[in-house]
Amino acid sequence: MKKLAIVISSVCFLLMGCGNSTFDKAIEQSKLALANGEFEKALSLSELALEEKPKDEEAKALYTVLTAFDEVKDAFNRSDWEETVKKIDALNDQKNLPGVLKKELKAIEKDVRGNIEQQSTVANQIKAIENLIGEKKLDEAKELLDQLQNDETLKEGLAAHSEVIHALSNNIHTNLQKQSEEQVAKAKEEAAVAKETATKAKEEASKAKKSQSANQKYQYLRKLDGIEAGLSDLAYLYANGITAEMKEAEAEVYKRWDDALNEIYGVLKSQLSKNEMDLLRGEQRDWILYRDYEAEKAASAFEGGTFAGVQYLSTLGELTKKRCYQLVELYMK
Repeated sequence: MKKLAIVISSVCFLLMGCGNSTFDKAIEQSKLALANGEFEKALSLSELALEEKPKDEEAKALYTVLTAFDEVKDAFNRSDWEETVKKIDALNDQKNLPGVLKKELKAIEKDVRGNIEQQSTVANQIKAIENLIGEKKLDEAKELLDQLQNDETLKEGLAAHSEVIHALSNNIHTNLQKQSEEQVAKAKEEAAVAKETATKAKEEASKAKKSQSANQKYQYLRKLDGIEAGLSDLAYLYANGITAEMKEAEAEVYKRWDDALNEIYGVLKSQLSKNEMDLLRGEQRDWILYRDYEAEKAASAFEGGTFAGVQYLSTLGELTKKRCYQLVELYMK
């Protein structure tokens, strides 16, 4: 209103001295300002004309429509889209609405509809993010929120929901940090349990070795059982489901079984006769071909993916473990 008062004062100054022609000048200049899109000036001039002739219908109509348009702009500037649309609809219902106002109202309504659509889009995305958080899918929630915040086409909608979006961002960050801490704690706990299990397995293997020192087959079966139990110390590498860490774990599993196989093979060389060892050597060559074939076959199911290496090593390890038990059971004395 302060700005409007300044405009009115300026208009009065311009019309000063016109005497009885003030009304006519004010009406004429108001219409001209309206045609030129100078809506505030047009409103102040129509108000001045109405002060000169309060009962003049033309002045009343012009002042009423310009006042209503000014209220539309005020609601729009306050980002009150619902109120803006309501006032636009009311103004469009008026008869003989000047074309320049119709055009301006159409442009404002287009902006309002766009802003309403943006807010609806942002609100729906926010709901989806909240659902993901509720389902503990924090990584997906963070990705969706990042995409939303970086969408240049939704600036107005984002601004309207800025506080909610900020709260969501903090919520996701806090829960991701908490989730990470819980995973680390769980991995440590599992590693501790695995270590304890491995220690007990070693102790049991040691006791078995002492009580059954004369039976080498028994000793090696228990040793293989100890290797199997000891693999639990690699559990932490599987905890986060990261392919590189899983591959590292499978490589270590395969190495342990392969070392055991070589050791058993060495023992059998000292136990078996030359003929028996020649037969075993041929059988072992065939088994190596079979092992490699099966590993490549299993890995081919993930061809082109990073998990192929994990599957390849896993198959090698599993088949080598079975071969260790087989050699001890069938050949060791």
